Amino acid sequence: MAQQRQAPRLPVPTIAVGNSLVGGAGKTPACIGILEGLRAQGVQAGLLSRGYKASPPLRASSPPRTCLPEEPSSPDWLGDEAHLIHVRLGVPVAVHPNRLQAGHALLERAPWLDALVLDDGLSQTSLSPSVRVLVLDERLRGNGLCLPSGPNRFAWPPPADASPDLVLLRGAPNPEALSALLAQLTLQPKVGLLPMKPEAWLHDGQVLPLDTLRRALSAQQTPSVWAVAGIAEPLRFFQTLQALEIPVTQCIALDDHAPDPWSVLEATHKGRALPDFILTTEKDLAKFSSRPASQPFSGVWALRMSHPLQEDWLQALRSRLQFRHGL
Repeated sequence: MAQQRQAPRLPVPTIAVGNSLVGGAGKTPACIGILEGLRAQGVQAGLLSRGYKASPPLRASSPPRTCLPEEPSSPDWLGDEAHLIHVRLGVPVAVHPNRLQAGHALLERAPWLDALVLDDGLSQTSLSPSVRVLVLDERLRGNGLCLPSGPNRFAWPPPADASPDLVLLRGAPNPEALSALLAQLTLQPKVGLLPMKPEAWLHDGQVLPLDTLRRALSAQQTPSVWAVAGIAEPLRFFQTLQALEIPVTQCIALDDHAPDPWSVLEATHKGRALPDFILTTEKDLAKFSSRPASQPFSGVWALRMSHPLQEDWLQALRSRLQFRHGL
């Protein structure tokens, strides 16, 4: 934390989005919600990310990788989360372990940007953000201990000048436990909800209404349906499908950021025919395109989730950007 507070700032306001727990609290959905909310307010924002699991790997000595809205990208080149945001929202993106270098590289190519959203930005040390957004889910801070004894990236409470300005809640944390946690902060952050709403199916290059898959399933007699997820918490995806009353015949959890789902499926289900439908997450969708053209399969459907943030929360974010950085 001390290193981050002493680090330089970029010439445009930067919103650091992160969580305390390692993995899976909802950083990427929060970034999507913030970027969409800022766009609705007329703010042009880009994304900075570390490019986790990009290939070839990004080193400290590597040049930053940047992609403008109309430029092609891939999960290998940017990392799967940055690629998802670039494709879905059409925003400028830069990835590098040193987020300050990434920011300068992106602003050089996209000088019109008003602000930058820093994915997984509360633990990095190269850049001091203008505003900090903490994402919490039902686990809050787990057992409260930091790595390696516990699941947390940083101690609590953080120093006053590194405290979260705003909080987004995924799910429904215990209200008493949440209040007790936030009461330890010197200044109380603005708290909002991070919705996780099924919005549409992505299939064969199209964005389709939610009932389209149900109609496709009903057109077949006892179709085989696999649910495949390479995210931090696959169970959340499987439970969402259950809530949508999708008749899944098998759930397959891949490693988070798994680069090639086909190789895993073929290794673990050797000799078995592919199912009629493979349902996956939007983050995993691009990785399914790696199947050779000689072995086509058109049964992959990806579920798109929406994350509309509350107007009063977005206005609080905008106010802090104006106060801290004159946006």
